[in-house]
Amino acid sequence: MKIEYLLLMFFGLGIINSCADECDNVVCLNGGICDNGECFCPNGFSGIDCEIEDVCITHNIDCQNGGTCLDGLCDCLDGYLGTNCERFDSTKVQDLLDGGRTPLELVNGNIPIDSLYGKFYKGGLIFYVDVNDEIDGIEGMVAAMDDSAVWGCSGTDIVSLNNVPWNGGNLPDGIGAEIGHGFINTSEILTACTTNGIASKLCRDFGNQWFLPSIKELDLMYTNLDQNGYGDFANDEYWSSTEYDADFAWSKVFKNDFSNGFLALIAKFENLHVRAAKSF
Repeated sequence: MKIEYLLLMFFGLGIINSCADECDNVVCLNGGICDNGECFCPNGFSGIDCEIEDVCITHNIDCQNGGTCLDGLCDCLDGYLGTNCERFDSTKVQDLLDGGRTPLELVNGNIPIDSLYGKFYKGGLIFYVDVNDEIDGIEGMVAAMDDSAVWGCSGTDIVSLNNVPWNGGNLPDGIGAEIGHGFINTSEILTACTTNGIASKLCRDFGNQWFLPSIKELDLMYTNLDQNGYGDFANDEYWSSTEYDADFAWSKVFKNDFSNGFLALIAKFENLHVRAAKSF
C-alpha cells in the first residue's frame, strides 16, 4: 500500500508540474503581457521584462525639420533651434557656407531656400539655387559688382544670338532668355562686339566665369535679392544679355516709383546699370 501511494504521488506531481503556466514566474513591466513565458511589450518599451523605455516614443516627442530624437531630446540639424527643432536660426547660414557647406547641401538638409538669398558665396550674393537639378552643371548663381555701360553692338544683329520677341509684358521665353543662358550669351556678344566698356566686357573682366545675366536670370536677381533688400541695387534699369534685335536688348527696371520690376526694351547705345553673375 505504501509503495502504491508513493508511486501515485510521484506520477501525480509529474502531471501537475507539466501543466504549470510558463508565465507564473515572469513579471512583465510597463504594461507588457506574458505569453508562453515571453513578455510582449507595448510600443516604446523593450527588454526581456519590458524594462527599457524609449522616451522619444512614449512621450511622443516630435523632432521637426529633420531632427532626430535621442534619449528624449531632439538632436537638431545645423541651423535649427528649439525643443523640437521648430525654429530656424538664419544667422547660422553664412557661418555654414563659410565653413564649407554648399547651398545645395543646406537646402537638402531642410534649411529654407529663402534663407540663402543674399548670403555671400563664391565671390557674390546667392540669388538662385537649382534644387530640382534642372540645369546640367549649375547648382546656383551669385551676383557681384554693380557698374554701368552700354549694351554694345548698336545696329548689329548678332547672328549667333537668338532674337527674343516681346511676350505681352511677361518674361520672354526662348533661347537666350532662360536660366543658364547668360554665360553663352556673354561669350557670343564678346565675339561679335570688340569695343571696350560694353556691359558684357565689364562682367567678363570680373573673372572668366562671370557673365551678363539673361533676362530670366536678371529677373531672379530682382525677385530674390532686390525685393528682399539685398545687393544695394540702384533705382534704375539693368541690362540683360538677351537680345531683341539689331537695335534693342532686354532690360529690367529695379525700384522705380512708376515701373518697379517692369521689363523694358532699351536701345543698345543707352548707358544702363550692369550686375555681373556667376554660376557655381
